[in-house]
Amino acid sequence: MAMTGISWGLLGPGLAVGERRSRTLDLGAAIRRFNELAVPGIGSVWFGKQLLLAATGIHVAGLARRTGTPVSNVECANAVEALGCWLGLQQRRWEQDRRLRGRGKLPRQHELDFRSVRKKSFYVVQPMRMATVLAMQPLGLAHASSRRFNAFELTDEGRAFVDAAFEGFTPYRRDVTGHLALWAHGQESRMTTPPLQSALSPCAPLSGSAPALLRDRLLRGGSGEPATQSQRRRAALEWVESMRTQPAATDWRARPAQISEAHWADMRAGAALFATRDAAIELLDALERHIACMPKERWSLHDAVPPPLQSAQASLNQSATAFLQLQHPDPEANAFCRECAQGSAAQMLGRLVERDGRVLRRVGDEVRPGSAFRRQTPAISHDEAADLGDTPGLQDPSGLQWPSDISFRIRNLHLLNLDLHGELDEWLAAQAEQGAQG
Repeated sequence: MAMTGISWGLLGPGLAVGERRSRTLDLGAAIRRFNELAVPGIGSVWFGKQLLLAATGIHVAGLARRTGTPVSNVECANAVEALGCWLGLQQRRWEQDRRLRGRGKLPRQHELDFRSVRKKSFYVVQPMRMATVLAMQPLGLAHASSRRFNAFELTDEGRAFVDAAFEGFTPYRRDVTGHLALWAHGQESRMTTPPLQSALSPCAPLSGSAPALLRDRLLRGGSGEPATQSQRRRAALEWVESMRTQPAATDWRARPAQISEAHWADMRAGAALFATRDAAIELLDALERHIACMPKERWSLHDAVPPPLQSAQASLNQSATAFLQLQHPDPEANAFCRECAQGSAAQMLGRLVERDGRVLRRVGDEVRPGSAFRRQTPAISHDEAADLGDTPGLQDPSGLQWPSDISFRIRNLHLLNLDLHGELDEWLAAQAEQGAQG
């Protein structure tokens, strides 16, 4: 899904922005396929505590259900994550960190009873747990008959990961998951202890042998994962590790030794598709701005294309043609890029508006505002962007440069690798300093 300003998520009660502004252009499945081809099995995970909090929620929910407290995996994982973010924000005196959600939503004073924390209204609508759904099973941390988070059960490896991460943390002389299970039962409300803060805060790195166990999961994957997928993830991990030790600028002209020709071709085609999607959204945004300035807020496909749209249209045509020249077999991606590279300007715009349908809609040969039409661009604060998990655009302070438009999963794997080496805090601090200076 492309991000354009505020384009998904909810910022708070009553302010619906996300689903309204999303422009998938009927490309969601193709985008997911190309991201999976780049780095299989990690979802949108970019640091280890995301997986730990999700796994902990599954484990605690199971403990609670076995002793008579009805709670779903989703409810429990969201509650554990909300508690972890609250503890992290409290420790940081409510200063923002990219690993924390809910700074603008979580109450600064609260008893933190499970009954309240489990409610949807307590925490953000887009929890980090959602980033882990496509990773838990491929990495062998959970198993289930479906991809639904509520169906997940931890594997032996998943339980070992949780146990390793919490080893040595004993709130009120209990293990962490036992304390959380009592919390879920409504029998414990003392949730602000230093051991819990260190164990659950997303800002605290994985401890003990947990980083090594998670690295093993990345390398080996789960028992049901196809070997081709785990092999691609291992290759990508080897590549980002080489870039960690020897940062360099890279581009599509030089394939890394760790990446196979087929893997590199898929990543390059994916980048071309991502660039085409982004160019299409820029063109639709330009058309939206043009229509917003017209008296009747409508534009005919028979009218001359305004100069700002001509430039955006040329960029889109160029990106789509670049994808088609790579001759990748993905049918949906090819159909989209042909629509963007062939036919007249009016035909291209008409097809794009039909794919949009929410922000702009086509009525005959006219383009009119859709239900998500925006007459002025709302501002989004840094804190709100962090709540939405809006991390695209992070610049690497080491000077490392990835090939243009490469899958976000490569960058995420790089950050996850830094986290497993205990270097993510340093990277985030340098990135924040770079942002403050620039």
